[in-house]
Amino acid sequence: MYNYLRQDHKFYWVFSPVRKVFTGRDILGQANAAHDEYKMPYISASRKNGVGRLSMSDFDQGSSKSFFDFAEQVRLDYIDIPNFIYVESIADTATENEKFLYLYIKNGEIQLDNVCSKDSLDREFSLLIERLKFVTSNNQSQTEFGNLKIFAFGIDKNYLSDVTQRLGIAEAQHYSKALTETTTPDEEFRFVRAEQIKERLSPKGLYQRWVPILAAVVLLVVTGNVVLNAFDQKEEVVRVKDDWEKYRTLMTVQSPQASNRFAQDFNNIRAFTATLAGWRIVEVSHTKQHDVIYKLINEGGFTGNLAKTVKTISKKFGIPMVNDVTKEGTVISVKGANIPLYKKESLEVWDLRTLYQTVTDDLVSFTPNITASFINFETPDPTSHVWRAIKLQLSLKGSTADDLLKLAAITKNKPISIIGGSYRFIGDTINGNITLILNGAEQW
Repeated sequence: MYNYLRQDHKFYWVFSPVRKVFTGRDILGQANAAHDEYKMPYISASRKNGVGRLSMSDFDQGSSKSFFDFAEQVRLDYIDIPNFIYVESIADTATENEKFLYLYIKNGEIQLDNVCSKDSLDREFSLLIERLKFVTSNNQSQTEFGNLKIFAFGIDKNYLSDVTQRLGIAEAQHYSKALTETTTPDEEFRFVRAEQIKERLSPKGLYQRWVPILAAVVLLVVTGNVVLNAFDQKEEVVRVKDDWEKYRTLMTVQSPQASNRFAQDFNNIRAFTATLAGWRIVEVSHTKQHDVIYKLINEGGFTGNLAKTVKTISKKFGIPMVNDVTKEGTVISVKGANIPLYKKESLEVWDLRTLYQTVTDDLVSFTPNITASFINFETPDPTSHVWRAIKLQLSLKGSTADDLLKLAAITKNKPISIIGGSYRFIGDTINGNITLILNGAEQW
């Protein structure tokens, strides 16, 4: 284990604590059993969507400063990228030697977060390359390495270029600032005394704990009444209007999920920038027909190379792309990602006020170059008395492609759709507007 005091001295990051992930009915019981095995005095724990996560640490945390789980925070912030590696150069204040943070997320789960020497970093990449050779021979590389990304800070670009080339993936993205210094921690990833494990992992509220019991009691009562009265009453058909029928259809079949769209833009922009020699993206437009159009200008590129590159990227991401020449210039048209917001068995309804406040608060906290303006309330289904929506406009001023990734994280797993908008590139910065629709229960 390793802890790192941020340069602003506000708190510590903890790396490579003992980690456990739990599913099933008795998440708290499993977590208690794991803690009994390791008996570490501090824990960081969270519970969401039927999955419990527990990190355990034995650091002396008597300092007045808080300790946070770095890998879990970054995993959450980059949840739309299931396979990625983050590498950062870290100055070891104890020895003044250079060390390296190596974080590997695979299929959305933390595989390794470690602070190591340069030799150990070389070994980690070598092992990964050997793993690629193995899975390639077994025709598995597409699932494990096809979407792998590498992000870095303070790492020699030639060194990582050799790594990405040997892995057969896109060039690493180099950040201008270290994630350890810019990432804002959530309270759920703060290490607390182990006695608080129940508070962190128990289902919240009496309602959640009692609802299965109450449901069973109600079912028994209803069943008993039906049996007793079956011969005394005539069958009566009661048609009850479902206020959420169209909402369910929109969320599980039709909805253009905002999170997918932002992540798609981020991936496409990075891919185009890395591979389209002689061409530059100047504008991105999201149409009402759910198409995304990337407008390009020619800076010495060849049309034949453009067509070949578009075909390659289209195949890599599995999304149809068409390059064309219009009166507005050369464009690449992409069908916008339209993965349903929810599966039928996990359909979620947000309170509209909570959804609006959560999104706008996150925008203020994580994307200072993006502002949100309320436009109006919408009525997606006039026959529903409970389902309403808010139209929201995002204004991007001096933003970057990385902000698109933050927007993907902010809108992830929320009933939010993109209905249109565009933004232009001026150098590496983005300016423009995107219109969103936030859907939820009308309890304003």
